[in-house]
Amino acid sequence: AESAATVDGLVPGTYYVKETDATNKAVTMSTEVKSFEVKADVDSSKIEAAKVIEFTNKTTTTEVEVKKVFVNANGTNTWPKDAKVTVELRQNGTAIDSQILTSKNDTYKWTELEVKDQTTGKEYTYTVAETKVENVPAHYGRSTAGDAKNGFVITNSEKVGGLKINKVVLVDEAAPTENKLTLADGTYTFNVYTNEACTEAAVKADGSAVGNLTIVVKNGVAESAATVDGLVPGTYYVK
Repeated sequence: AESAATVDGLVPGTYYVKETDATNKAVTMSTEVKSFEVKADVDSSKIEAAKVIEFTNKTTTTEVEVKKVFVNANGTNTWPKDAKVTVELRQNGTAIDSQILTSKNDTYKWTELEVKDQTTGKEYTYTVAETKVENVPAHYGRSTAGDAKNGFVITNSEKVGGLKINKVVLVDEAAPTENKLTLADGTYTFNVYTNEACTEAAVKADGSAVGNLTIVVKNGVAESAATVDGLVPGTYYVK
């Protein structure tokens, strides 16, 4: 406190003191009632020492925790290599701090945060937002769950797709007939590329090669389609 509140000229007797108002609406006022006594003294040369009464106001604070999680297409939670994520703490929508999360420090807790506005006494709303990512592939989606009380979890999930190839065989520009089945039967091999010139072989999200895709046609009918999963979003070419 910048100064104490004082009162003089009290006649002898018992007095009671209670805190009745506080301009700082973020604090909890004391509910105590304290008493003191001013005594009469027959010796007017003696001055009774001033009574000192103290009241303690408590400021309620809170904590907000955030955790960063990666979910990969193969079911693991390994972070992408050298990934860094910047997470912002917002108070009523306004950024008040930011922290960088990494694979070694994937959780952060803000402490001693004010619960109420000092002027209005209204409770603050705390949220988090991921504002920057480094070395995180673009095909990772993002979602945020939780709240200020229970903590937030920001999840980046790897989005992948698949490809299915069917084989239709025409003999002399028509479906094969019984006497032309041998011309249609066989094993057909396909490859997937990332460029139209078909010079750059496609790889899966986990870095493994797509490899050769084969379809076996027997008696003029494909036994099954060729499929590949784990492809990151993009344009592919099949040859």
